[in-house]
Amino acid sequence: MNVLVTGGAGFIGNHTVRYLIEKGYDVTVVDDLSRGNAGLLPLEAHFYPIDILTPQFQEFMAARHFDAVIHLAAQIEVASSERDPLRDASLNIGGTLAVLEGARKAHVSRFVFASSAAVYGHPSEALLPLMYMESGKSVRIPVVSFRFLPIRLRVIAPSPFLEQLILPGIGSMSVT
Repeated sequence: MNVLVTGGAGFIGNHTVRYLIEKGYDVTVVDDLSRGNAGLLPLEAHFYPIDILTPQFQEFMAARHFDAVIHLAAQIEVASSERDPLRDASLNIGGTLAVLEGARKAHVSRFVFASSAAVYGHPSEALLPLMYMESGKSVRIPVVSFRFLPIRLRVIAPSPFLEQLILPGIGSMSVT
């Protein structure tokens, strides 16, 4: 299975990359190295220093096949987001949209997104599992959460692949 990890040279990213490689996945990393360190990556990882907000990233996605994308690239500094919220939104919201669009165009079948747990607030149990409307019917979405310090990885598509994304000794996983 070919997996793309955006932000894979960051702290959580490089641990994710190492784990996937240990499990036999073919892993490609895209990271602009604004916060990451390519030296942390295993030699088996295919590394590309690309900014996800550039046309080069869209071209990169169009030229390759990935079975899954794990999106970990983000601007994570609270002080920076308070100083320049428009830049923060451009990087985090725009970056996520760029990765989603690249994945959509490349027909990627699995997408994993990570975000600060703060964006979810404290939802009541009545809101979980998530619900959405499809063809006029209410559909339940099983939600997988991966927690590591203030990080929560949420997956909105059930798949056997998800069970293999748990990083032993780093966090816990709960399925609701």
